[in-house]
Amino acid sequence: MSAPRAARFVTDAAGGHLYPVAFAIDTGFGRCVGVDLSAALDADPAALLARLHPEELPYCQGMRGARLVEFAGGRIASRLARAGMHGADRPTLRGPAGMPTATSGVSVSISHARRIAVALANAEAGRTIGVDIEALDEHGAIPLLAERILTDAERASDLTSEAIPVLRRLSLKEAAYKALFPRCGHVPLREISVLRPGSSADYHIDTPACPRLFTAAARDLDEHVLSYVCLA
Repeated sequence: MSAPRAARFVTDAAGGHLYPVAFAIDTGFGRCVGVDLSAALDADPAALLARLHPEELPYCQGMRGARLVEFAGGRIASRLARAGMHGADRPTLRGPAGMPTATSGVSVSISHARRIAVALANAEAGRTIGVDIEALDEHGAIPLLAERILTDAERASDLTSEAIPVLRRLSLKEAAYKALFPRCGHVPLREISVLRPGSSADYHIDTPACPRLFTAAARDLDEHVLSYVCLA
C-alpha cells in the first residue's frame, strides 16, 4: 500500500451545515472522510433523520441524542467516502454484528469519536478494511487500558523497539478487528498484536486467528489518532 497523502481540509459545506466535512484523505487503504458532529449535537432529530437514506432509517429507531448524531454522521461520511464508486448513492446497511455494508464490491468501515465521525471506503476486490478514530483526551486511565489490551508479544516488542503509545495501539487494534471480522468473526483485542518490526516506522499486525497479510497505518490528526488497516 502506498503511504497516505497529506490531508485535504475542506471548508465548504459538502456534508451539509449540520455535518460539515472536516477532512477528506485519499490513502492507499481507500478514501477516508471525516465529518464534524459539533453542529448536529443540538439539532432537531427530525433534521438529522432527513439526511439519511430511507433504508437507513429503521436502524436508528429509538436512538436519541449523541447516539443518533453519531449514527447519522457515520452514514453521511460513508456516502461521501464512496463518492465516485459504484452505488455511491445507495445506503450503508448493517451486516453481521452491526458491521456496515455498502454496495457489492465496495468495502466500508465507520468509526466515531466524541465530535467526529469517519468512514473509509475501498472498491478493490478481495480486500477488507477497518478504520478507527480515538480522541486523545477521552482515555484518562492509560495504565488500566494497557493492562486490558496489551499482549505479551507487544510488551516484549516494546523492550527491543521504539514503544508504541497505548492509545495508538488501541486504535490500530480496533481498526484491525473491523478488517478481520468479515473473515474470522469476533477476535478479542488481546489476541491482536500491533508490533513495530525493528526500527521501522511501519506497523505489523499479528493474530493467531488469521495468517493473512495486513497493511496498517496510523496518524495524529487534530488531537485524534486515526488508524487504517487493510486485510488482503
